[in-house]
Amino acid sequence: MAIEDALATWLANQRWFAGKGQGLRDLAIVADTEIVAGDPELRHLIVAVSQGTAVDYYQVPIGLRRRLPVRLKHARIGPSGDGRQAYDALHDADLTKSLLAGIAGGAEIGSLRMRAIPGARFDTDLDSLVLGSEQSNTSLVYGEQSILKVFRRLSPGPNPDLEVTTALARIGSPQVAEPLGWIETRLEGVPTSLAILSR
Repeated sequence: MAIEDALATWLANQRWFAGKGQGLRDLAIVADTEIVAGDPELRHLIVAVSQGTAVDYYQVPIGLRRRLPVRLKHARIGPSGDGRQAYDALHDADLTKSLLAGIAGGAEIGSLRMRAIPGARFDTDLDSLVLGSEQSNTSLVYGEQSILKVFRRLSPGPNPDLEVTTALARIGSPQVAEPLGWIETRLEGVPTSLAILSR
């Protein structure tokens, strides 16, 4: 089984998948970036899903392991096609620390661009925990310090969440969580927000 087949089955069952009940006509991986090599490996995928005449983009960070530990069985996507198991990497604290480190260090990996807000300070060695209540995104809480909101369904272009919170924080508004950084890529030729790190 190819990874695309496993992804198609898995995606259709996710709460944040917008096309439930419509039949998934086609799925293609349009971007595949290795963030962490080895076992476990972290890859950042963007997949295009066709349903009827519409095409939606989804962000799927996947982990790859030869042996999937019990603690990650619930996040399993399926066989990767090379003897390893693919799973939703956002549930793997061993891998998600690399996202904090990338933001803090201003990493550029393939088409991914990670940036910290100038002057922002945050610990990059904290384990993450996935919040389970969101319907359209996935948020990772790092200790008591920060939260990374990962957008699952992507819309090409700037994200109002980042634009508005950054502007409000700049003028000292107490109504928003202080933004600490972000991850972005280019989609359909324009910068596109993938995740926002906030206090």
